[in-house]
Amino acid sequence: MIKRFRVVNFKAIHDSGPIDIRPITVLAGPNSSGKSSLIQSLLLLKQTLASDKPGVDLDLDGPLVQATSLSDLVLGKPAAADASTSIDITITSRFQGPGYQELFPGAPAIGESDTIAAYATISLTFASDVTGGTEKAVLSNFSLSQQLRDITGPGIAITRRRDGFDVKLTGRVPPLPKEYRGRLIVDVPREHFLPVALSVDSAQEEATGHRVPAYLPLPSMLSSAIQLVGHQLTNHVDYLGPFREQPRRAYLHSATGLRDIGPRGEYAAQILWDERNSRIDYPPLVRRRRQPKLIDAMNDALTRIGVGHGLRVQSIGETVYQLLFPINGPRDRTVTIADVGFGLSQLLPVVLLALRGQSLKIYEQPEIHLHPRSQANLADFFVMLSDAGRQFLIETHSDHFINRLRRRIAEDASGTLRDRVQILFVHRRGDGGPMVEPLEVDEYGNIINWPEDFLPEAADEAAAIVRAGVAKRQMEKLDATTNDKSC
Repeated sequence: MIKRFRVVNFKAIHDSGPIDIRPITVLAGPNSSGKSSLIQSLLLLKQTLASDKPGVDLDLDGPLVQATSLSDLVLGKPAAADASTSIDITITSRFQGPGYQELFPGAPAIGESDTIAAYATISLTFASDVTGGTEKAVLSNFSLSQQLRDITGPGIAITRRRDGFDVKLTGRVPPLPKEYRGRLIVDVPREHFLPVALSVDSAQEEATGHRVPAYLPLPSMLSSAIQLVGHQLTNHVDYLGPFREQPRRAYLHSATGLRDIGPRGEYAAQILWDERNSRIDYPPLVRRRRQPKLIDAMNDALTRIGVGHGLRVQSIGETVYQLLFPINGPRDRTVTIADVGFGLSQLLPVVLLALRGQSLKIYEQPEIHLHPRSQANLADFFVMLSDAGRQFLIETHSDHFINRLRRRIAEDASGTLRDRVQILFVHRRGDGGPMVEPLEVDEYGNIINWPEDFLPEAADEAAAIVRAGVAKRQMEKLDATTNDKSC
């Protein structure tokens, strides 16, 4: 799981500072404050690792993030020579048994069947390279560090130079073979921005007189941690944006084995059809240790949120299928999802994404098109799944959603929910840079450090209504008094 990340000089973000990802992490704040920038920094890394473009350190133009140059993604859009942005990602890993002690000498011993958590952090800096007249984003700095409690494990730091790379190994990493020590590292072969080897200028020369670089794979104690980070970013980060696919009366089955529902939820219907009978971890419907089917969990969730029930998927031939809901009247009467309330079609991919797997699920405005009551109920849905190991990063404008989280914290007798929820207020400082401010929620649901401009609208409107009502009554009373005197 992603434990923490930090973003510097990315779009609206000057420096986010370390952002801890809890089971429920909420981003709130005014428009254009930097909430989407934080999300897009993670999506850019996921997009790059999933890219099939060879030799690309950072894929700037893909299905999740689109830009023409790195300068477009850097704060202030500087000239190419000055464009640079940095992202740090910390991943939690778990070791079983005592094998981790090779990486972390001196760490406490555990039993063969016990597990212990460690952290791997990669720090990435990208810059613009205009060699040959073509501008592209290149990896200028890479570092990997590993930590178990207060013990530092093997790490590596790579810095690009004009004529090669500086590489520094830390911790108990085997040194380079003697014949390669002191030689120039001319390249760092990479899978996009993740290094996989070192190319060292060897003493051997070809018949042409050119030196032959020696290809040296990274030591396994480094490569395994790098691969873990890459696997988490590629396969365990899922995203649903605020603009979702229009509902259809029928869907065409195009392929099998889809993993992502798509940034607009465009593959949600097909995934629901493919996986409708799959067993999933959904606590409310677990009976005698038997996990419920996905379609049953979907219906239970929709009912709890308050937008519908009785969803079923029906095939028409081999390649066409429909999403159907019952209507009042005969029990066999149904309508397609295109013929029910628009909010239901917009919510379906939100629920489906939450139910599938244990990835970090990133949402922008999941509450869009929902009634205020359903917005609050959606918060309850996320709380329930966070207790079952799900992890959510949610950008929202809904005070109903946030206030329901606060209410549940106040009602939680165990006191554990408070530690699972983090609300981050993203707003601009006086100097123009954004600030990511964690809000302190006490055990009673109160926000201790309530910012002046955090969700002020409801309270401001209520106060304005009271003031206007008082002023109107005073005016009516004054008019009545004046009329009495004139009589």
